[in-house]
Amino acid sequence: FCLCEMSIKLTNKQLNINNYLSSEEAEAISVNSSWLPENHQNKYAIEIIKNWRYNPSDKIALEYGKLLKEEGNLEEALIVLNKITTKLNADWRAVYRSFHLLSKIYDLQSQKDKAKKYRELCLRSNHKFPVN
Repeated sequence: FCLCEMSIKLTNKQLNINNYLSSEEAEAISVNSSWLPENHQNKYAIEIIKNWRYNPSDKIALEYGKLLKEEGNLEEALIVLNKITTKLNADWRAVYRSFHLLSKIYDLQSQKDKAKKYRELCLRSNHKFPVN
């Protein structure tokens, strides 16, 4: 989905989420925790889905980039995160958070110049973001 490389078949639960994201009337459909796996049926997961409604592809890609980084799949994480940061009219929150993750990944790869570049871009995008 994030790399637009293949189509996917959605389960009934995923289809419910997709219908919510695609709905013209945000209030007409409410998010139901039963759409999620049991171990993710909590207020935080519901809040993430509610926020996906606005520019979902960027926000889903950001979450996927985070997952790839945590799994150690740094090269694919770089591809996904760079797609967000180079997209015209991308979601601002997804962009500065992607800059932060790119900085962390390049730091892990000992590419200090690139890490510094993306750290600075993150801070320029949101000077209040807590970059460590």
